[in-house]
Amino acid sequence: MLRQAVLVLLVLLYFSANAQTMIMGKIVGKSDSLRLPGVSVRIKGVAGGTQTNADGIFKLKIPESLFVKDKIILDISYIGFKSKLVKIEDFKGRTTSFTVALSEDATQLGEVVTTGAIHST
Repeated sequence: MLRQAVLVLLVLLYFSANAQTMIMGKIVGKSDSLRLPGVSVRIKGVAGGTQTNADGIFKLKIPESLFVKDKIILDISYIGFKSKLVKIEDFKGRTTSFTVALSEDATQLGEVVTTGAIHST
């Protein structure tokens, strides 16, 4: 009986130590509201991150160590658009979902280089 109690306690401790909250969201273009695939989403000051899928949706696990903070800051960036920092306050370990609109950055568009090749058959 004591072994079972210890085992249950260890399992509970393992899952509580590895508990994570999910932040989910949708990234769209501000001018046309189209969903943006491949947008980089990172927690500022934390290694790693994720990208939006083909539908502009992302899911990011928040480590429990960040639950004690009053806010976290997401760093969202995409080629041809202005980067955006988004504050998420008072999430306290709850799953959070939201939509972010990115503005186009005309200055970055001048930096894009297009290359091509001509094939004759």
